[in-house]
Amino acid sequence: MGQFYWPKVGQNKWPLTLGEDYWRILVDVNEVYAKEKQECDLTLEKLSYYTDEILHALQEYHCDECGSGLLETEDLGEGAAATFKCRACGTETHYDDIVNDAVNEFYADDAYSAQKDGGETPVVDCPLCGFGTYIVHEGICVSCCGSATHECVRCGCNIPPEELSDGDICGYCAHMWEKVMAE
Repeated sequence: MGQFYWPKVGQNKWPLTLGEDYWRILVDVNEVYAKEKQECDLTLEKLSYYTDEILHALQEYHCDECGSGLLETEDLGEGAAATFKCRACGTETHYDDIVNDAVNEFYADDAYSAQKDGGETPVVDCPLCGFGTYIVHEGICVSCCGSATHECVRCGCNIPPEELSDGDICGYCAHMWEKVMAE
């Protein structure tokens, strides 16, 4: 709303370019959306997830069909078994079909910063299921609930996110082992 001309102190409270009637309509629409969003978020909070990061990602998710952030569910229990519905357009989708996009959208800024400025990638492909839903700092895949070893058992160093696998050694130790075995 900052693009509108705001009146000076002591003048009316609505932007001059809109007029009072239109300004009140915009405020009402925003209040309705905020209330709907709060109700949708409460339905998401009733589910249990592998990690709270999934809940936050789903609360920030926007529908692929209409772009609305009004995602809700009528299910209870495990989030991984739930079906989600866009309150705005009615599109329904299952957890498995939405979690990859939701998590990657949620961490998009962090992933960009990691590439631009250096640092660890926040989400990588899961070494167990192959989906791009392994949250590195949580040490868990939000698709299969799998976990990888983050410390090399041979040298004790941290395994970089890009080298996480279903094994328990880092890339350097794996390379050295291959060299020894080739001799």
